[in-house]
Amino acid sequence: MRRITKVSLLAYLIFLTALSIFSIIRLYGNMKDTEVFKYSNIKIYLDNKKENVIKNPDESYMSPVMIGGEPYLPLESAARLTGFGVVLDDNTINFSSKKIGFDFAHFNEDEAHRMLDKFKEVYPKVNVNLKLVPNANGEYQNYLAAALKSGTHVADVFAVDSSFAKRFIELPDAFADLTDKAKGYTDKMIPYTIQVGTDKKGILRALSDTAAPGVIIYKKSISQKYLGTDDPLKIEEMFSTPEKILQTAEILKQKSNGKVCLFSSFEELMLMYMGERRKGWVTDNKLVIDEKVQDFIGFAKMLRAIRYEAGIEPLSSDWYSAIYSNDSVMAWVCPFGQISNIVGYTDIKSGQKWGVIRPAYPFYDGGTWYGIYSKSQNKEIAWEFIKYFTTGKVLMRNWANEYNSFPNNMEIISEGAKENDKFLGINRFKLFEPIVKEIDGKNATAYDHDIESEFVKALRLYLDGKFASKEEMISSFKKNVKLRFDDLVVQ
Repeated sequence: MRRITKVSLLAYLIFLTALSIFSIIRLYGNMKDTEVFKYSNIKIYLDNKKENVIKNPDESYMSPVMIGGEPYLPLESAARLTGFGVVLDDNTINFSSKKIGFDFAHFNEDEAHRMLDKFKEVYPKVNVNLKLVPNANGEYQNYLAAALKSGTHVADVFAVDSSFAKRFIELPDAFADLTDKAKGYTDKMIPYTIQVGTDKKGILRALSDTAAPGVIIYKKSISQKYLGTDDPLKIEEMFSTPEKILQTAEILKQKSNGKVCLFSSFEELMLMYMGERRKGWVTDNKLVIDEKVQDFIGFAKMLRAIRYEAGIEPLSSDWYSAIYSNDSVMAWVCPFGQISNIVGYTDIKSGQKWGVIRPAYPFYDGGTWYGIYSKSQNKEIAWEFIKYFTTGKVLMRNWANEYNSFPNNMEIISEGAKENDKFLGINRFKLFEPIVKEIDGKNATAYDHDIESEFVKALRLYLDGKFASKEEMISSFKKNVKLRFDDLVVQ
């Protein structure tokens, strides 16, 4: 009896196996003959009769497909529309039916609302609570510092400006580790933005969606009149080294009978020299005055003594007058994002009045970094938010053209701007492609903004004759740094 039972069971298993194989073969045959078409013209509606356009994080459309004559939606599209839970892998957000949201802190109202509006288009089910605190008089920094210290009311995602980015990137337990999440993305970003976003231990804490390479812009009418050309290539050669800058300044002074200065302020040129340093302001908890800083003190003294720079304080009324109302100054050193503020939108496309060239020393100034609070309970959706703005190629290109910014994406830069996206008559991406990789972000420290503020104060006094010597100026500078930061070693 047992033998008959075993034979029957064996026969039954063989039958099931054969049936399974037959079904698989038949299914494969049917699938092989099934045509699959992708359609971008099929409109999608929910019960509210409102048309829904579904996009990927890179702004490309999630198009329905036709399989065997039947329309289907990709699983992620259906999830975005309905809010049902879909987890495909570690990098896929769970669009569960429960309410999803996170807190976002920023100091720039226009930028924050622009980001939220765009994110809402792609993630309509996600609720983002904005905490907006202007950084006038350091208000935003004080808010972040107090919240992080108490561990309460800390936003899941918070923005930091380049002037204080390192302060919070280096702060223990402030930003979460993004190293693993960002793999596969950072190789497309401009290296210095990764260096700034990485702490002293080599852990990536924050990412930026834009870059801020330094430029020199100049008035073409002045260069043509006194230097004999307004050709950017020729002008760039005249500004290619500190020595050539001094020669050009002397020619301009002689030809204009002293009416025109090459630069408005030494402070703008300081940006260039800071970018060429081998060491930052602080190394191993010690104040460092790099050789390039020493060189700049002498360079600035010469500019002021021979009146190659006008001694105008940046952003003052005289500074704006030199830009818009008179021809007392020829050139300005500034980050890329500041061009539109100086040039004005009327000349952005044509470049008839203004020209732009690369500086002698590559540098950056400005930019915003975004990170996730280390103790956030919403890290998954917070990462989707940061990833969307820092890796979405289509979005980054569109915003670069719309807002005259510089995208933090080497692929976009290598492709160049389209013909109708030219900026001041040049292809801005191609112009800076050779040098953006040379910009150094490793020297950035948490102390930079405050130390440079003390340095500028001391240098102004020195150029105004308030210090008898360079040594006296440096001594005063060190004393003030020590008073401001008692944790630093100042020798």
